[in-house]
Amino acid sequence: MKTKILSVGMAACDITLNPIPADILEIDNCLIAPPVARGGGDALNVAAALGRLGADVALCSRIGQDWMADIILAQLKDCGVNTTHLIRDEKAATATSFVLVDENGERHCVGAKGIYSRFDVNDVPYHVLHKAGLIYFGSAMQLSRMDDGGIERLFREARRLDKTTIMDAALPDERQRNQHKNWANALSGALYQTDYFLLGQAEAEYISKETQPEKQADFFWQFGMKAYIVKLGSKGCFVTDFKKQKYLPPPVVSIKYKSGTGDCFTAGFILALSHGWDVFEAAAFANATAALSLTQDGAIGRLGYSDAMKLYKRNEAGGVNGTDNKNQ
Repeated sequence: MKTKILSVGMAACDITLNPIPADILEIDNCLIAPPVARGGGDALNVAAALGRLGADVALCSRIGQDWMADIILAQLKDCGVNTTHLIRDEKAATATSFVLVDENGERHCVGAKGIYSRFDVNDVPYHVLHKAGLIYFGSAMQLSRMDDGGIERLFREARRLDKTTIMDAALPDERQRNQHKNWANALSGALYQTDYFLLGQAEAEYISKETQPEKQADFFWQFGMKAYIVKLGSKGCFVTDFKKQKYLPPPVVSIKYKSGTGDCFTAGFILALSHGWDVFEAAAFANATAALSLTQDGAIGRLGYSDAMKLYKRNEAGGVNGTDNKNQ
């Protein structure tokens, strides 16, 4: 029987506009490619990727009663995600991000995400939490009620039920970052209840105030988590169980699509954990899953377990076992 996985947190509709000229605010109009609308947000993306990988996964979040929500529901259904516990909010619109891609391929986002402030721990049904084996929260620093004690309550109850807890984080927008909030202190209650903490490099630096993964690991060790993982993009990842640590490089692939690989990494890691793999094996498989997402149009696309396994085994067969040398 598959281990049930519960993904909790952000769900959004991402609308990509491409290409946007640099002087867009100085001209009246311009021509772009047809807009592309798809589901987004860490919890949704991770759930969708897990569904593609064959996991038994459910998503808990809030969406509106609008066409953006319809796009999200259609995508999740296609990926095999259980959407029974998604709350259809009648008082708020689905979180929506407009992704403006400039002529150099750089992404700039504007979003309407008021619904995030309405999500709290009471939106996660107890019976759903009870049935799941692994609980993922994505992402810290984005949902105010969850950041303000909600994640801690969710994870504390999950641990009481002997569940595995996994957390990711996403940078606040630039105006919020300028408020200089001490996020390590604000999230400390949640961090003490977290088994596995996965971060992008920017988020890791922002919370720990350390630039090197080894120093970040020294900082997060105080919270008693089982492992700390930093997603390093094209360099793979850094992973430690606080007894040993490794840099794990990713498989080399031909790149077609660059967005969303971090969420595919997280999904691969969670899936491997659900299969009983150790943290280093899980991180290596996560590298393969992220690399696979680069090879297709749309990060989740036709993501599949067998193809991810082929990449994982190819990487292992090539002698890519990682290194504990921080200079690599």
